[in-house]
Amino acid sequence: MRWEDLDINSEKLAGHLASFCFASRKAIAPYFRQPLVVEGKADNSPVTIADKSAEAVIRQAIYNMFPEHNVVGEEHGGQITGEIDWVIDPIDGTRAFVMGKPTFGTLVALCVDHRAVASVIDMPMLDEMFIAVPNHTSTLNGSKISTSDITDLSQARICSTAPEALDEEALQKYMALSSKCLSSNWGGDCYNYALLAAGHIDIVIEHQLASHDIMGLVPVIENAGGIVTDWQGGEVILGKTSSLIACANKDLHAQVMKAMR
Repeated sequence: MRWEDLDINSEKLAGHLASFCFASRKAIAPYFRQPLVVEGKADNSPVTIADKSAEAVIRQAIYNMFPEHNVVGEEHGGQITGEIDWVIDPIDGTRAFVMGKPTFGTLVALCVDHRAVASVIDMPMLDEMFIAVPNHTSTLNGSKISTSDITDLSQARICSTAPEALDEEALQKYMALSSKCLSSNWGGDCYNYALLAAGHIDIVIEHQLASHDIMGLVPVIENAGGIVTDWQGGEVILGKTSSLIACANKDLHAQVMKAMR
């Protein structure tokens, strides 16, 4: 199965992605900065009714539009088919959400043959929607975006969500790399990748991720001119990849890979 084998128009797909997220915003907004019951999951990550409601809304919207497609989500599960899979993370950054921070996002990706071909990173409280579809440049609220032209590691801006998300060896590598960069910052969740696609951040590195954390990020960055691989420089594959190195361009990525060895 290839993207070319699907009878889906890219422009219409962009509209569908936007409509999914506008619907999920309505599910999330009533709970933002309101008293919430926060449950703990088996992996010690938090979940709220907002996460569950937003995923349910997106799932239903996908089924309404593409009833023959498979859906996999963080909160309501599902099995990867490896053919046509929609992957949902309804609230990437639930910890930020429950603290009232607006830097959480919604990730939706369309994957074909284990590769993400289209996606959206939606920042509901910031009213910023980053969309990527095949054969088109990534957009932010409809306007084209591009990654930065920084190719010198010493001038690069690097981010990662949290040091505790990296194991000891990974943290040592990250700290050694960040010391070679112009500036570094913790926090941000999926927003870091969106800002990389828009040219404000140059490198994002994370480790020990799940598929729902990953797949929605890749097309947005790649269609803006960036590159995303695993820590070995390999292709990002649904159900297999668990670490990410995202860079503004191939030259910068090559320097990062060399520094991370």
